[in-house]
Amino acid sequence: MHAVLPTDDVLFQRSAAGGAASKSNCPTKLQGKYRCLYLLKACPMNHPLRVPRHFRIRVHIAVLTMACMGLVALLLIGLGWVATTQRLVQDTGQRAARDTVVLSQQIRLQLTPAQGALRHIGAGRLPLATDESSRLHALDALLGELRANPLEAAVYVAYPNGDFVLVRPLRRDVVRQSVAAPEGAEFLVQTVTQQPDGRRLGRYRFLDQAGNLQEVHDRADYQYDPRTRPWYAVARQQPGVVQLTQPYRFATTQRLGVTLSKQSATADAVVGIDVAFDDLEQLLLSLRATPGTRLALLHGSGQVMAATVDLHSVGGDAQPMLDAIHEPQLLQLLKATKALGTPQVMEIEGQRWVGLHTQIDIGLGTTLDLLQMLPFDELAAEARQRALYFIGMAVALALLLLPLGWAAGKAIGRSINLLRERSLRIARFDFTGAPLPPSRVSEVGELSKAVQHMGGTIEAFLSLTESLATEPEVERMLQLVLEQLTQATQSEAAAVYLWDAPSACMQHAAQAGSVASSLPERFTYPPLHDAGAGATASGSIQRLDFELRGRQGGLQGLLVLEFKADVAHEDAAFHRFARRLSGMLAVAIETRQLLESQRRLFDAIIQLMADAIDAKSPYTGGHCERVPQMAIEFADRLHAASDGPYANFRMNENERYAFHLGAWLHDCGKVTSPEHIAPSLRSSATASMKCGCALKSCGGMLSWPPRVVH
Repeated sequence: MHAVLPTDDVLFQRSAAGGAASKSNCPTKLQGKYRCLYLLKACPMNHPLRVPRHFRIRVHIAVLTMACMGLVALLLIGLGWVATTQRLVQDTGQRAARDTVVLSQQIRLQLTPAQGALRHIGAGRLPLATDESSRLHALDALLGELRANPLEAAVYVAYPNGDFVLVRPLRRDVVRQSVAAPEGAEFLVQTVTQQPDGRRLGRYRFLDQAGNLQEVHDRADYQYDPRTRPWYAVARQQPGVVQLTQPYRFATTQRLGVTLSKQSATADAVVGIDVAFDDLEQLLLSLRATPGTRLALLHGSGQVMAATVDLHSVGGDAQPMLDAIHEPQLLQLLKATKALGTPQVMEIEGQRWVGLHTQIDIGLGTTLDLLQMLPFDELAAEARQRALYFIGMAVALALLLLPLGWAAGKAIGRSINLLRERSLRIARFDFTGAPLPPSRVSEVGELSKAVQHMGGTIEAFLSLTESLATEPEVERMLQLVLEQLTQATQSEAAAVYLWDAPSACMQHAAQAGSVASSLPERFTYPPLHDAGAGATASGSIQRLDFELRGRQGGLQGLLVLEFKADVAHEDAAFHRFARRLSGMLAVAIETRQLLESQRRLFDAIIQLMADAIDAKSPYTGGHCERVPQMAIEFADRLHAASDGPYANFRMNENERYAFHLGAWLHDCGKVTSPEHIAPSLRSSATASMKCGCALKSCGGMLSWPPRVVH
C-alpha cells in the first residue's frame, strides 16, 4: 500500500490553518522538502540575500580613470595649497621686512634733520638773548628751520630762569583749532617771560608766512615752565649730547611725538625740537596687507606710539600701553618667545593669524617694536579662489575626458572579453581556438599569450596521450609523440636518440623541426650515473638534454630540446615540466622495445615449432623453413604487379607479417602426428610438395576477404 503525499499548496494550507502564518508557528513535524517549502512561504526572511552587482570592465576603467583624475587633482590642489600657505607666510615675512625699512626711513627722515637743527640753533644768537625783545628779533633762525623742515612740530629755547620761546607752524587744521589761530596766520610764537615783579607772563603771537606780526594775545593761563619737563632735565645732565625723550602728547596741541633736546654750546640754555608722529598712524594704515590687519608701533618703554586703532579713545595724557588698547592678537604676539623677524602662525579665538615681530633702530640708542598680525583667511582669500577655480577646471576636464576613458575601457574590455571567452572554453574542456588578437595593453597581451599557450599545451598533451594510446605503428607513434612534446614545450626543434646497449651508442630515431646543434646519427654515449639534464647555449638558441629512463631506471635514450633563450625557458619550472613530459617519451620507447621483444619471442617460438616439425621426418627436413621464403617471394611478386588481375593487390606491414606467420605455421598440425605415419616420399615428390605448400599459402592469401586487397 502506497502513501499519497500531499501537494505543496495543500501542505501549506494545513500547516497554517491552526494560526497565523508567521515564523513563530512553523510546524516542527514537517520533514524534507515540505518543511523547506513551508519555511520559504510561511516564514519569510526579514533580511533578503544581497547579491553583489557586477559591472563591465569599461565601467570600472571609466570610474577608475575619473577617481584617479580626481585624486590627482585633489593631490595637486592640496600640495598647491600647502605651497601657497608657505609662500604666503614667506611673503608676509618679506613684507614685514619692507615695512620695517619704510618705518625706519620715515622716522629717521624726521629725526635726522632735527639733530642738525639743534646744533645750528644752539650756536646762534637766540640762546644768548636775555630779554623778550632781543629774542623776538632772533626768531629768524627758528622760522627758517620750520620752513625748511615741515615735519618738525615746534622749535624752542628754554632758559635757566624759566623763560621760554617757542615757534610752531600752523599747517594742520587740528593745530589751528587748538590755538584759535586767526585767518592768514602761519606761525605761532609762544613766549613765557619772567617779569621784574616776579610774575610770569605768557603771550601768543600770530605771524604770517613772511614773519610779520598779525595778532598778540596775552595768556594768563599759559604758565609753562620748561624746567619741569624731562627733555630739559636730560639735556642739562648730559650737555653736548642730543637727547631723545619717550613719546608723549605735547602740552599745547596734544599731538603725539618726541622731543630732541641739547644744551647750547654758547649759552646756558637748552634748545628743543618737537617731532610729531601724526603721520605714523596713516603710514601704518597704508602698510596693512588686508583690511583686518592689526599693527602697532611700540616704544622701548612699552608705550604704543601708533596703531591701527584710535589711541585718542583710550584717554590719559601719557601714551597707552599695549594691553590698554584691547588688541589681544598683538598682545599675544608680543608675549611669544619666537625669534624676531620670523613669521608665526597662531590660533587665537578660533581664527588663524600670521604674526611678525620686528625691531626698528631709529638711532640715538632707541629701538621701536613693530607688531603685525594678519588674518590668514584674508591672506588666503585669493589662493582659495584660485583653488576653487582649479577644482572647477579639474571637474570640467574630467567630464571632458570621460568619453576618452569610456572608449579606452571599451577597447581594453574587448580584449579582456575575448580572453574571458577563451578561458571559458578552456573551462569547458575546449582547448582549441584561433589565436587571440594582439592587445595594446602589455599585461592583457601577455595574459592572452599565456592562456593561448596553456590551451595549446593541454591540447598537445592530450594529442600526445592519444598518440600513445591509438597509434599502432611504433615508429610513427614515436614521431608523433616527439612533435606533440615539441609543441607543448614551445621548443624550436627536438630529436630522440635510442640507446643501443650492446654497442654502448646512441642511435638517431626521430626528429621534429630543424635541429641547430649538429649531432651524428650514431655516437657513443657513456651512461650517466645520475638521471639529470645537461644544458648548452649557442647564441639565441639553447639546448637541453634529457636522459630517457624507463620504469626500472634503465637508460632508454636521449631527448634533445632546442628553444629560444627567453625568461620562460630559463625558469626552473620549465625544466621540471620538460622532464615530466620526457617521461612519457621514455614510456613510448620502452613500449616499442617491449613490442619488439615480444615479436622476436613470438617469431622464435614459431620457428622452434617449425624446426620440431622438420626434425620428425628426414624426408621433409627444412620444409617449414623454405615454404615461408617461397610464399613471401610470391606475395612480393603479386604486390609489385601493376597490371593483370592482381594490379590492385596491396599488402601493409601488418598483413605481410601475418602472412609470414601463416607460412611458418602451415604444417603446425604435424606436431601431434605419430612418427610412423610420416610419409616416405622421394626427393622429387618432396620438391613438388614444397611448391604446392607455397602455392597453398598464396592461395589462402588470395582467398582473404576483399578488405585486405587495396
